[in-house]
Amino acid sequence: MKNPVRYYNISIAFLLMTAVNVQSIAQEAAIDIEIPSNKAVIKGTLLTPDKNKKLPVVIIVPGSGRQVRKDFEGMVKFLFSGLDIAAFIYDKRGLGESTGIFKAPVAKTSKKLFRQRAKDVAAIVKTLRNSPYIAPDKIGLLGSSQGAWIITMVAGKDKEIAFIVSVSGAASSVGVSDYYDDIAEKEPSIEMAIAKLKDYKGVQGFDPYSSIKNMECPALWIYGGQDKSNPTDWDISIINGIKKKYSKEFHINLYPDYDHELIDTSTGKLGDKFVPDLRNWITNIVKE
Repeated sequence: MKNPVRYYNISIAFLLMTAVNVQSIAQEAAIDIEIPSNKAVIKGTLLTPDKNKKLPVVIIVPGSGRQVRKDFEGMVKFLFSGLDIAAFIYDKRGLGESTGIFKAPVAKTSKKLFRQRAKDVAAIVKTLRNSPYIAPDKIGLLGSSQGAWIITMVAGKDKEIAFIVSVSGAASSVGVSDYYDDIAEKEPSIEMAIAKLKDYKGVQGFDPYSSIKNMECPALWIYGGQDKSNPTDWDISIINGIKKKYSKEFHINLYPDYDHELIDTSTGKLGDKFVPDLRNWITNIVKE
């Protein structure tokens, strides 16, 4: 399973970049919400720039680590500051203030545990649809790494999801993705590591193909060409195949020099292209 430190680094990078943005933090309303979900209570915070409007919302679905909602505050402000878009961040089941039991899945247990995580996200969606602060037909999901698998599960069942944004993942099975994660650093090149995936015979675990096929909403897939945790080219091939066969509104943003954490390997800094691209894409989607 993906190294949880990788995804945590993404949120820390965003946090550092927004630490001085005190004005936008002060102007943003934070509304705590408790959501019952399958014998647990998921606790989260709705961040909205205007409590007097029903706004589009992006639900941030965490990756594989033990992150809690405060770890994503900086990321949200960096991504959506200045836009009429709300965001929802939450403590995963069994972490922070949310009740229940947290379990870290492996390929063998991924189907069962991902279903539970998807049910929690679905409960969040249902609650926000009835919120006085949210436009019920403009609820989107953003997930990175493991969280990207979860959002396809939710959107594959809920035809009213307005859009998804998948970052560094979501198209390979858990087994294939984990196998690539194991061998990528050992192989002479990323291309050689990906070439070996066709021979993988191990446990597949959760495979998102059916969920992606069943999605009816627009989707933005963000990938780095230097990702050694997720097989970018393998994933893109799957997504393009589904897009062509089932006429999906899928958009792929590939940044050749970015890695799994969206660090530009040519500069060693967080990539400067994907955030403007993401903001523009979401802004255009919620205007439709």
